[in-house]
Amino acid sequence: MCDWPNVEVVSGALELLSALSKRYPIYVATNAQDSNEIEIKQAFERGGLAQYITGYFCFNNLGVSKNHPEFYRLIAGKLGIPANKLTMTGDQRDKDIVPAKSVGLVTNWLNSSGVSPEPHDVSFASLLEILDKEMKFE
Repeated sequence: MCDWPNVEVVSGALELLSALSKRYPIYVATNAQDSNEIEIKQAFERGGLAQYITGYFCFNNLGVSKNHPEFYRLIAGKLGIPANKLTMTGDQRDKDIVPAKSVGLVTNWLNSSGVSPEPHDVSFASLLEILDKEMKFE
């Protein structure tokens, strides 16, 4: 990841991470299999986001892919936090949302493509919508 010619930051990511990191620890859960934690952090540094991130979870440090529920169980275990107290925000319903939800995580689906969500999905068209929702509960 750190050696990609272009690192693109998703619109609204800076604002969302800046606001949420003042209230919660933020972890990245990525399906990157060719990068370790240090390389993933370097990619986030290139994007100007690493200062908001507490830690990184990936295949390299968990030994399982993100599209498996065990990925999220391991994260909850390593953090010592019940799964239902963790939130996963992701843009791929099948790889991010479904497996995370299956072990009890709260989920936010960044559904910028406008795919019709299932009735039980919490979906947002942009990261700023998630921020707006979060700030209403302060």
